Amino acid sequence: MPPTESSATVAVHVVAWGALAILCYVYFGYPLLLLLLTKLRPFHSGNQGGERPATTVIVAAWNEEDVIADKIENTLDQDYAADRLDLVVVSDGSTDRTDEIVQRYAGNTRRVRLLHTRGREGKSVALNIGAAAVSSDILVMTDANAMFQQDAVRRLVEALGDPAVGAVSGQLRYREGAGTESTEGVYWRYEQIVKRSESGLG
Repeated sequence: MPPTESSATVAVHVVAWGALAILCYVYFGYPLLLLLLTKLRPFHSGNQGGERPATTVIVAAWNEEDVIADKIENTLDQDYAADRLDLVVVSDGSTDRTDEIVQRYAGNTRRVRLLHTRGREGKSVALNIGAAAVSSDILVMTDANAMFQQDAVRRLVEALGDPAVGAVSGQLRYREGAGTESTEGVYWRYEQIVKRSESGLG
């Protein structure tokens, strides 16, 4: 027996309002629930000092001649024991001066190494090559154009001092004049609230 016009209308309304409710939950309900749960049962990671584990920063780079020197300097300047922190740059088929610049640093310090993919293979492959080539306790994966605050690596590693923490993410902030503040500002702040709340729950 075919549905009556009224029952079909009800079904359409149920589907429409249900979809709207799900959408509202995703963008508003879920963040509010996270904030509430964080207040009720906060998670505290055990930031620990003491000896710093051996750590390698891995950068997948493709034609990054404009920023790679700054990235290397930025990494070597970290507030971290120099003998416990090194840098591996995996050149993903770069055709500019990226390799030349990295090799110049690698020739002057054993803390910097240059590796290559077999061609243009993509970021994931490059990072995997870097990870397979080192034996450090901690790997920090980052982009060539993402500059660290001076204490960034130390703080990332300290958060891993808690055995309940398996991975740590930094917070990306755009520099003034990057041209993204107006287009990404509101959503970016929203996303950061969600991330902090999820971290607050462990």
